[in-house]
Amino acid sequence: FGLTWLALKHLLEGLELREGLKREALRAVFRPIARVEEGLTISKFATSCIDSSDGLYRSLFELMRASGNGFQIDRLPIDPQIEKFLERRGIDPIEPVFYGGEEFHLIFTVSKESSATIERELGSKGYNPIRIGRVISERGIFYRGEEVPPGGWLHFE
Repeated sequence: FGLTWLALKHLLEGLELREGLKREALRAVFRPIARVEEGLTISKFATSCIDSSDGLYRSLFELMRASGNGFQIDRLPIDPQIEKFLERRGIDPIEPVFYGGEEFHLIFTVSKESSATIERELGSKGYNPIRIGRVISERGIFYRGEEVPPGGWLHFE
């Protein structure tokens, strides 16, 4: 998460990016990856799944709305190089991860019993699933014990 947010900040607001990071961010915007094979594997085990095209918050919100459950996020799914870039500029990674858009990562839930199996299956195909948290009975989206304020990508804004 965070690459398309960086690219859009670069393109629309002039945020300076070093060449390698700029190339990678622009690729994420102009050549998004369809996660078809990954999705087919996930579909064998998932109890729910959605893409993150409107940001992690909106994706989790839709899963929460459909299931009645909430989410406790323990780990932000952000590349360490992007996190360091944001840190150096005093930008909270919450913004690009929870509210950035057009990422197209697959957000899914699985039962505890299927967790190791799906990680193995995806890993054997070269995918690196990131466990970011857990489903909870309390409605809401929480990160580090705090409820995450509503938000997400709003098209045409």
